[in-house]
Amino acid sequence: MGDDAPPAFLSTLTRPLWDYFKQRFAQVTNPPIDPLREAHVMSLEVSLGKSLCLPGPILSAAELTALCAAIPELQVVDTSFPASNGVSGARRCLTQCLTTL
Repeated sequence: MGDDAPPAFLSTLTRPLWDYFKQRFAQVTNPPIDPLREAHVMSLEVSLGKSLCLPGPILSAAELTALCAAIPELQVVDTSFPASNGVSGARRCLTQCLTTL
């Protein structure tokens, strides 16, 4: 039923070129997950300590500002970089962030 072969880049065997570009699809639940009835099983909430709980893992700029005000010892590390710098720009940014910590 399922494909249990490792992805081509992880395989120790020689794989055809096509295997490196094959798209894998996620398994679909049947019936579909109903978030209204299964809220007790599924949640995106993120707990920060005992008293602070965020509704999800993604914050807006306003939420980040409020979070910084609520937790004074919170340290924000900016890892943004121009997309035109590509992978090398991302690596430089991460290296710079790690050296400043």
